Amino acid sequence: MSALRVGAWGVFGRGNFGNEATLEAFLARLDRERFTPVIICERPDAATERHGAPARLLGTPAATVARGRLARAAAVLANRFALLRNAFRVVGELDAVVLVGTGGLERYGSGAFGTPFDMWSLATAGRILGRPVLLLDVGVEVLPRRLARFFARGVARGASYRSYRDDYSRANAAAMGMRNASRDHVVTDLAFSLPRPEPVKRDESLVVVGVMDYGGRDDHGGAAAARYFSAVEELLGLLRARGKRVVLVGGDEVDLHTAAQLTERLSDDRVTVADARTPGDLEAVMREASVVLATRYHTLIMALLAGTPTVSIGYGEKHRAMLRELGLPETHVDIEAFDPAQVADQLTELADRQPELTARIDSAVAAATARLDRQWHDVASALAARKDRR
Repeated sequence: MSALRVGAWGVFGRGNFGNEATLEAFLARLDRERFTPVIICERPDAATERHGAPARLLGTPAATVARGRLARAAAVLANRFALLRNAFRVVGELDAVVLVGTGGLERYGSGAFGTPFDMWSLATAGRILGRPVLLLDVGVEVLPRRLARFFARGVARGASYRSYRDDYSRANAAAMGMRNASRDHVVTDLAFSLPRPEPVKRDESLVVVGVMDYGGRDDHGGAAAARYFSAVEELLGLLRARGKRVVLVGGDEVDLHTAAQLTERLSDDRVTVADARTPGDLEAVMREASVVLATRYHTLIMALLAGTPTVSIGYGEKHRAMLRELGLPETHVDIEAFDPAQVADQLTELADRQPELTARIDSAVAAATARLDRQWHDVASALAARKDRR
């Protein structure tokens, strides 16, 4: 029998390093003698170039320049109907579909006709065509729009296997009415199965700071974005005053522009930008540091894979939930409310405890990887559950 064709959907090929890390981890687990991956995303050429697997276009974004509310609504509906029709075409060519994390059911940028609709289209096509659909190790937040919550419930109905990266996500799934969520599996984030860097001698004076091109929650919030940039600039000044050398990293291509703006404003050779775009590159930079400040969720994961104590200034409770799930100190503060002086003190404290905390982090990451290993038998079985395959 030929290898099963497995579609992997997510926000891939758009320059988000964390999303690409998630896909990389998933592809690494697929036995290529049993499964042939097909990436499903908006930018298939970029995804294929990065991961070396064939990719299919699900649909283009529902943006429109039509004037008038009715004309705009009609344009969006036509766009989404075309995507739904293409979802049936794509799913019909596959043996299974995996919805691989990447924030599709999270609050940040959660327009109902964006990723929630994409996921609903694939899950609906899978249910009707008899293809197994897996919701794998996803993060979930309570979506603010009623229509988005409707699509989330449809995703749950269409999925034959569902797992979450933390209890927080499963509780949010239940709160949105995703049927039988309490029976679903809680595992961890797929990225914890990525290879870990070799130990190196750490630089006690080095702090890695993950920055973000932050635009506020729910795709608005200019004042919040300006406050974040100003607070990070102040924090970098405090770290320099304490004799620290700072390396800035991003979690997305757009973040590197923000990092460049910060270094230009500070004009200090003790604050530089690392051109790190892959999980291995990010982990290698962080492995040398005494402590990391993370903003994006997967920057936090890369820091923990590197065994480096980390403070999170995240934009959602998923950061705190992940630290709690791993049994690590909940060193998390909100991105729109953090005090630069307080964060500088936290970084100094964690750097002083680096050997002790690294041992705890290494143990927690090993346990997370073991949970992913145990889950994979069930995942492989679910992928092969297409009933009409001969």
